[in-house]
Amino acid sequence: MKLLVTSCAIAVTAILAPTAIAASTSTPVKVCVAYDVGGVDDQSFNAAVAAGVKDVIKKYSIKVETTLTTGTESNRTERLHQLLGRGCSPIIAVGPGYAAALSKVAAENPLTAFAIVDNASVPYLNVSSIVFADNQIAYVAGSAAALITTKHKVGLITSVADAPIFESAFAAGAKASDKGVVTITRKGSQLGKSAQELIDAGADVLFSSLEGSEAEIFAAVLKANRAGKMVSLITMEPDQFLTVRATNKKYIAASIVKRVDKAVLNLVSTFMSNESFNDVLDAKSGIYGYRFGIADKAIEISLFDPKLVALTKKVDLAAQVAANLPSLNR
Repeated sequence: MKLLVTSCAIAVTAILAPTAIAASTSTPVKVCVAYDVGGVDDQSFNAAVAAGVKDVIKKYSIKVETTLTTGTESNRTERLHQLLGRGCSPIIAVGPGYAAALSKVAAENPLTAFAIVDNASVPYLNVSSIVFADNQIAYVAGSAAALITTKHKVGLITSVADAPIFESAFAAGAKASDKGVVTITRKGSQLGKSAQELIDAGADVLFSSLEGSEAEIFAAVLKANRAGKMVSLITMEPDQFLTVRATNKKYIAASIVKRVDKAVLNLVSTFMSNESFNDVLDAKSGIYGYRFGIADKAIEISLFDPKLVALTKKVDLAAQVAANLPSLNR
């Protein structure tokens, strides 16, 4: 089931910077998308953006042109120039892999509007960074994990870079649901090893903030369950992808979903209104855009574990608390 926090929902608003690039009332909008490697059916950010593009086409009856990179920086730059040559504005780049190429191309084309999904590192006013409130995600994940743990131990797998945001929020959410819960963190890219260490330490609900395949983590979860331990996993979409057999779905407790499709539609709608996303995300670095959160109905949680479904009201309450957490830079 999908859970939306409607009690604290607010409309997305954007602060329009005086020199921001927006749609001209006399020039037809031409939305274009530069997809990342993997194709539009990659079960990750490409697919999520593609879903948003479909909504854009349906709502505005406009043509959206797309291109797909092979993955090298030179090819990414080439693809962006290709879209510029077609008269595109805005140009939406999918994923942090475009950051370096976009930084160069955006600087060379200050009158063209760009956006980048899942990255906030390109410091130009004509670039809108579309990101999500990771601390809200971590808080809800921690709360949900603590609600169903039987050992009062829950585990987080994160990176050294992301730890300052995810670790504290995950622990806060867990403690809010179970004051006696112990949160254990493992940092690094060795997912299988980290998952096994958390399970060996007694954690029976795991959550990872890392992007990419969850196969190694889920393999450790399956191994533990086959050995008689009851361990479950909370996933995050579309950052992570995982192929699960029907017989093993019961080990997925919940999935927190970033509604990238809604973000894309909101971005284009704002642009069509002759405005742009230019909230200050990082004043020191000069990063502008918008950080979507629970209050924007852009972060949802799908509950699968029957115990969690029965505690929907408590998860909803945790989401309301998370929605009011201050924004943090990633």
